[in-house]
Amino acid sequence: MADKERLYLGITCTPEEIKSLKLIQNNVTCATQACSPNSIPDNVPREKAEIFVTGAIEAKARSLWLQDQWWDEAIKKYNIQHTQENPVYIDFTTGEFYKYKE
Repeated sequence: MADKERLYLGITCTPEEIKSLKLIQNNVTCATQACSPNSIPDNVPREKAEIFVTGAIEAKARSLWLQDQWWDEAIKKYNIQHTQENPVYIDFTTGEFYKYKE
């Protein structure tokens, strides 16, 4: 995607919305890392490892749900046309929504 040109939509979200999405994405990243088998030391008892993994999976699911909710609300609030085939992205520096030119 790096070589594709961005087409900005002329819509900018608020600094609070950007802060919220950054926090949600940080939670997704941390939960994803926690779900990795490498995150559990070899000497941890199986029962404790299972509790940890279950918690990590639940944390990731909650974070992904929050991320989906954030996008659903932004798409409705700003009346953005968004599909799987033609997704919308956000520039975290400026808060502007954009798509990639075809």
